[in-house]
Amino acid sequence: MAAGAVSLPEKTPAEVLAMITESHDLAYSATVDKVANLGLPAVDFGSMAPPAMTDGAGEPAAEDASGSAPGAASTMMLDTALEFVTGEHTARVVVDPEVGLRVQIQDRFAERNFVVNETEAWFYDSRSNVATRMVAPDPAELPDPAELSDAQKTELQAQFEELSNGAPAPFSTPAEAAAFVLDELDSTSTISLVENVRIADRAAYQLLVTPDESETLVGSVALAIDAETGLPLRVIVLAVGQDAPAFSIGITALDLSTPDAAQFTFTPPPGATVEDAPTFDADLGAPEAPPAEPGADTSEPPVLVQGGWATIVEIPAGSVPPEFSANPLIGQIATSVDGGFALSSALATVFFADDGRVFVGTVPLSALQSAAAR
Repeated sequence: MAAGAVSLPEKTPAEVLAMITESHDLAYSATVDKVANLGLPAVDFGSMAPPAMTDGAGEPAAEDASGSAPGAASTMMLDTALEFVTGEHTARVVVDPEVGLRVQIQDRFAERNFVVNETEAWFYDSRSNVATRMVAPDPAELPDPAELSDAQKTELQAQFEELSNGAPAPFSTPAEAAAFVLDELDSTSTISLVENVRIADRAAYQLLVTPDESETLVGSVALAIDAETGLPLRVIVLAVGQDAPAFSIGITALDLSTPDAAQFTFTPPPGATVEDAPTFDADLGAPEAPPAEPGADTSEPPVLVQGGWATIVEIPAGSVPPEFSANPLIGQIATSVDGGFALSSALATVFFADDGRVFVGTVPLSALQSAAAR
């Protein structure tokens, strides 16, 4: 303990939090390790092909205008989410707030690359040898927000959300994970400073965030903050009743020199298939939304049942893509429970009710079942 002790000037939790906000403009290159120990099996989801999509008669589903079977994107998103919360991953992260972001995830015998700059974003998976490109809208073509109707604003938001689906997953860096935690701090947590630590050969302060709510599965979150720059170096999440971290993401090597701008451009390898993501449509049409046509999407948005550290979200029946509950990955790790089936982990629970609704929360299964019974 004495050999690993780190001596730093005394600060208050508020002063350390202020350091984090001052690190947003920092450029750096880093190696990031993520370890998830949520009680889920460490399946190599990336090596598994997505399930075949079928129509109501059991025949292969017809491709849509994008060339993909309906639901394929949602299935891939689910597989990616499950992969993120299982096992271990290492990534190379390059950040320059004035230029862009590059995240290279090292898989077994393969890699995935997210490259984002001011004009475009790329995602490349070496296993499929497919590169997907998103082109940012021209600012000159964007409508004046002050002149938009409520319906146009809704459509504009929907377009941006569709484009963002292809962006790098959240929590690619400790800074993103820390930002998520800090969003929940206001009046729902107790924050204290604990022992200083050394991470990636950097001296760091360590904040301990303890939720005040008793129903949450989250026991505490430890944030290690670089003493010189304020950059979050590591985030460790402990689940209630567990001694070992349920989730951790941390920098193991850090270079604070400004990255070469060439790091934020991407050229698909020879022979790669290049696909274009949906483009932004600046023409939002009529000021008011047209009446719904027969067969139009009538799905309802998710409902926030309760927020904070004990968040519960309800996805109404009919709004859940069928490929989620039918995904074979869910079948491997879900269990049958009273009123449906559930996917339980150390930090979150998903309850698939028999009536088609889905409840997701950072709470025990019993809390989700109670919300479904209301």
